[in-house]
Amino acid sequence: MSEQEHALSAGLGAPATPASATPWLERRFQLSARGTSVRQETLAGLTTFLAMVYSVFVVPAMLGKAGFDTSSVFIAVCLTSAFGSLLMGLWANLPIAVGCAISLTAFTAFDLVLGQGLSPAVALGAIFLMGVIFTGISATGVRSWILRNLPAGIAHGTGIGIGLFLLLIAANEVGLVVKNPGPGLPVSLGAIGAMPALLSVVGLAAIFGLERRRVPGGILLVILALSRQIGVLYERVAPMGALTMDKGPAVGEAAPRFELADLLGRRLTIGERGQHSQLLFFLSPTCPVCKKLLPILKSVAGTESAWLRIVLASDGEMPEHLAFYRQAGLERFPYLLSTELGMKFQISKLPYAVLIDEAGVIRAKGLINSREQLESLFTAKELGVASVQEFLAGGALQETRVSRKENGNALVG
Repeated sequence: MSEQEHALSAGLGAPATPASATPWLERRFQLSARGTSVRQETLAGLTTFLAMVYSVFVVPAMLGKAGFDTSSVFIAVCLTSAFGSLLMGLWANLPIAVGCAISLTAFTAFDLVLGQGLSPAVALGAIFLMGVIFTGISATGVRSWILRNLPAGIAHGTGIGIGLFLLLIAANEVGLVVKNPGPGLPVSLGAIGAMPALLSVVGLAAIFGLERRRVPGGILLVILALSRQIGVLYERVAPMGALTMDKGPAVGEAAPRFELADLLGRRLTIGERGQHSQLLFFLSPTCPVCKKLLPILKSVAGTESAWLRIVLASDGEMPEHLAFYRQAGLERFPYLLSTELGMKFQISKLPYAVLIDEAGVIRAKGLINSREQLESLFTAKELGVASVQEFLAGGALQETRVSRKENGNALVG
C-alpha cells in the first residue's frame, strides 16, 4: 500500500568514499559497512524527499476531483508519509521513503468513484479492506512467496504498466494529452505549447541527459531549477479564481427573483432572503467539465451545508435532464429547467456559478473548471470583493503605489 524509493539510487552517481561519521550515526546506521557517508546520505535523502513530496499535492488534487475533502486528504498524506518513513529509517534501518501509493490513489479516484460511480465512503471502505488483506499476506509470508515465484517478465511489466498509467495522468494534468471526444484513440495531443507542458518536457529531458552523463545530483538539480522557474511564473500569473464574465447582473446587485419548480416538482425561490446563501450552478448533460465537477459539488454541499444551498440550473427537454439527474445521483439538489433564468443571468458558457448571499445579493460569479475556482467564489464573498482577481490586482496596485512613493521620497532626499 506504499511506494518505496531507495535513497541510495536517487541519481547521485557512484557511492562516495566512506567518511568518518559521528559515533552514534555510525553505530546506528552502519554507514562505513555499507560504503556510504553522512554527506552522501544527506544528499540522497534530500533528493528522495524532493522527488516524492509531489504526493503531498498530487494525492489531494486527484482525490479532490472525485469529491474527497482535500484538506483532510492532505493531512492524512503528510501523517502517513512521515510515520512510514520514520518507521523504515529508525526501526527497520533501511534508507527507504514511504509515500501514499499514487497508483492506488488514481485507481480510487478515476475508476471506483468517477468511473464506477461509487461514493467516496464506499471507495475508502474498499481500500481499507485491501490494506487489511495486504497486511495479512505480508505478515504470513504469502506476499514474499508470490514475489519469489512471480515470473520476472510479469513483475517488470506490472511496474512498467503502472508507470505508464501515472505518466498518462501526469500528462493529462499538465495538458500534454486531453480526452479525445471524437472517434479513434481515447486521447489526443493537448496544448503542447503551454508553459506547464513545456516545463514538464524540458524537466524530463534534462533528467535523462544528466543521468546519462552520470552527473551527481542530477535529479536534485532539475527539481530545484524547475521549482525556481515555477516560483517566478507563479509570481507573474498569480492564483487564478473563477473567470468573471462582464455580463448579467453585477456583483453587489440584488439577484433577480424567480419562483420555479424543480424536476421533482418542489417549489423554490431564487434570490430571496433566508438563512442560507444560494449557489446557482448552471450546467448541461452534454458538458464534460460539468460532469467532472459533480462529485466536487456533492462534497461541497456536505462541507458547507451550515451556510450554503446548491441549486442546479439548465434548460432543454425534461426527459433528457430527468434521466441525467437520476443517473448522476443528483436527487439531493434542486434542479431547475428555465430558459428565462439563464437569459436573465446572461449565461453563455458552462459551467457557470453565481453565489447569492442570505440577503439575496450577488456576491461572486464566474466560470468554474475546478474545485479551486469554485471555492474562490466563497473566498471572494468572505473578502468582500467581486473576485479573487480583483483582490489580487488591488494588492498589486497598492504595492506599486507604496513603491513609487518610496522611490519619490528617496529622490527628494
